[in-house]
Amino acid sequence: MIRFADTVIGAADVHALASYYEQLTGMMRLKEGGGEYVILLDLRTRQRLCIVPDPKRKPCHGLETEDFDGSLERIKALGGKVTETHRFPKMDLADCEDPSGNCFMIWHSK
Repeated sequence: MIRFADTVIGAADVHALASYYEQLTGMMRLKEGGGEYVILLDLRTRQRLCIVPDPKRKPCHGLETEDFDGSLERIKALGGKVTETHRFPKMDLADCEDPSGNCFMIWHSK
């Protein structure tokens, strides 16, 4: 099963941008990944904003999956592209493009 999870944006200073969005929207800081990323949560809509340390990253949406490898195959079978994969101790993630070239990220927590 694949489901919409969050929107991902990049920043040179993750914590400064997180503070900006906290003040602008009232979102709550849900998680900090050891300085590598910050996840904010909108308490009303339950939507999440993930800010990563990459100022060149295009905004994209994130999808969560229970079957990472199977989902990568499905993305390709439906005409999408998997442009880069990352395997971390607690998470697998991949940068992808849909058939129209829009970026998205898919991830699986271990």
